[in-house]
Amino acid sequence: MRALSDLDAAKKRERLAAWDLYPIVDLKPENCERCGLAVDQMIAGGARVIQLRIKGASTARIAETARGVIAPCRAAGVALIVNDDAEACRDADADGLHLGQGDLSPSVARRVIGPERILGLSTHSRAQFTAGLREPVDYLAVGPVFDTVNKANPDPTVGLELVRWAKSQADRPVIAIGGINSMNIRSVIDAGADAVAVIGAVMKSSDIAAAVRSMRAVWI
Repeated sequence: MRALSDLDAAKKRERLAAWDLYPIVDLKPENCERCGLAVDQMIAGGARVIQLRIKGASTARIAETARGVIAPCRAAGVALIVNDDAEACRDADADGLHLGQGDLSPSVARRVIGPERILGLSTHSRAQFTAGLREPVDYLAVGPVFDTVNKANPDPTVGLELVRWAKSQADRPVIAIGGINSMNIRSVIDAGADAVAVIGAVMKSSDIAAAVRSMRAVWI
């Protein structure tokens, strides 16, 4: 695999540094047609990065759904991140891939998606975070910070303390996730999170654009 040039690496770091709220479009395979509307509303709310998460869908279905929203994301300068599936990320020409602890290893995923795409990894403990720092990933997610209902079998909550500790150890962006909403987002940012990933706080809103806009305002 070819190495990323210093210039391209710098551009990738600059792009990551612009992230604040990291909304996730969380869909079931049978509801993929809702993706376009959700993405459009997130873009309208000012999101700079959006993750597409469709648990249980085939690689072809994920890639097809991602391709359907690539154009508006690119036009708005928004990074589109595919959850879990490296081949779908590559085939859709998405901007990046996010991996969980039970997914493909970051080193193998990197070979699939190439050096130019963004690669992120979820961690749920100090040991996992420390191990993640040795992987070819561009950012590390930490969580669940608070109780979450968006996963069938969530990991134990890690609280703000792990966010603080992770930030003290990190040489790349730390993204907090899990149970974060408009009431507690300030505490997560104050703990050191560079960006904050949210699912229910935006996906369950009757006005996704307004929810994204309101939560992003915390950084202003």
